[in-house]
Order: sequence, then structure tokens, then C-alpha cells
Amino acid sequence: AAVRSLLSSAPPGLIPPHAEGCLQETCERIAELSSRLGGQAEALAALQEESISFGRRVKVLQGLQRALRSDLQGRMAEELRRAAGAVEQPLERMRAGLRQQNEAVVRARARVSKALGGIAEAARRAAATDSAGGSGGELRGGSEPAVPDAVFGEFREVRTMGKSLIANLEDGGKALSERMEQVIAALYGEAPAAGGDKSRTAGAPGATSGAGEEPRAAASEAKRRKAKKKGRAEPEQPPPGPGQAAAAGAGAGARPPDLSGAGG
Repeated sequence: AAVRSLLSSAPPGLIPPHAEGCLQETCERIAELSSRLGGQAEALAALQEESISFGRRVKVLQGLQRALRSDLQGRMAEELRRAAGAVEQPLERMRAGLRQQNEAVVRARARVSKALGGIAEAARRAAATDSAGGSGGELRGGSEPAVPDAVFGEFREVRTMGKSLIANLEDGGKALSERMEQVIAALYGEAPAAGGDKSRTAGAPGATSGAGEEPRAAASEAKRRKAKKKGRAEPEQPPPGPGQAAAAGAGAGARPPDLSGAGG
């Protein structure tokens, strides 16, 4: 309106005739540009509102993710503690069983060694008594003392029982160790080395053999003395010389039982 009043009130020749058209075209472009700017401003405002709501949603999602993660961690820790608690008691019982098994093996070895020592001492006393009784006179009726044979029989019986007891204890310990290794392998995927238990239970035959060396020497001495007394009891034969007495003792005396060998 102001432009139109200016153009209409202007003196003739002051404003060129095509200026009105240019001004109108400029006004139309300005109005179009203003409408475009208004639309873009509205779009920016809507985008800003959407970005605000999107930020809120992102924050809510992050909170949910943190809560879910903490919940999963708590559940996993609880399950692991429960599984460890469920496995710990059987493992502890197995360890206690292995300790008791090893202690039983040690006690059995000690008892067998003590029994073998007592039997060896009894064999020595019997041999000494037999030797002292035979030196005072001749044996009558060709009778032989039965004490060493009974002692040897008891010795063989006790040795067999001790070896069977130790073998049974070792078999039980091996079976329990294998079972424990299977459980640990199933739980953790690896089996611990079981050499400690085997090394602790490997000395039984050596201990038995060491305990049997002394009774064997006593038994051999008793057999030699018995053979010498047999030679003195025959009146029609002359007393044998030292070499003949040794040969007669080696031939007449029965071979003593192998106290350190396997099997009774």
C-alpha cells in the first residue's frame, strides 16, 4: 500500500514505468521466501521436540539396560555360588575319604610291621629255646619241636592277611581317586595330578620284605640247628665233621618259606 501510494503521488517522470512491476515481483518473492522460512522454522521446532523426546527415550533405555545387566550379573553370581556350594560338600567328603583311606593304609602297614616284628622275635626265642633244650641231651623217639612250624604257619597267615588288607585298601583308594578325578574333570574340564597318593601307597611290598628278612635268617638258623641235633641223635653213626655237618644241615633242612615274596 505504501509503495502504491508513493507511485501514484510521485510526479511524472520521476519513477520509471517498469519500476512498479519490479517492486511487485520483489514483494511476491519476499512473501514466498517468508513462507518457506516459516515452514522451515516449524520443521526445526518439530525436530527439536522430537530430539528431546528421543533423548528421554535413550536415557530410559540406558537405565533399563543397566538394570538388566546388574540383574543378570546378580543371577549369574548367585548361580555360580550355588553350584560351587553344591560341589564343595561332595569334594570335601571325597578329600576326607581319601585322607581316611591313606591313614587306614598307614595304620595297616604299621600293624603288619609290628606283627611281623613280634613274630620274628617269637621265632628267635623259639629257636633259642630249641637250641638250649637240645644241647642238654639227645632227642628221644626222633621227635621234632613243633614250635617253629606253628610260628611259621602263623607268620604266613598273618603275612597273607596283611597283604590282602593292604591290597584292598590300595584298591579302594585308587577307585576313590579315580572317581574324584572324574568329578573334577566333569566340573572344571581338567583332572588334577594324582601322583601324590600313588607315591604314598607304593611302599607296602618293600616294608613287608624288610620286615621278613630277620625272621628268614632266624628260621634258617633254627633249621640248621635241628639238622645238627638229628645227626647227634643217631648212635650208630660217628659224629660228623664240620664240613659234613654243614652239608647234612643243608640237605636235611627244609627250605624256609619265602617271607618277602608275593603270595602266602
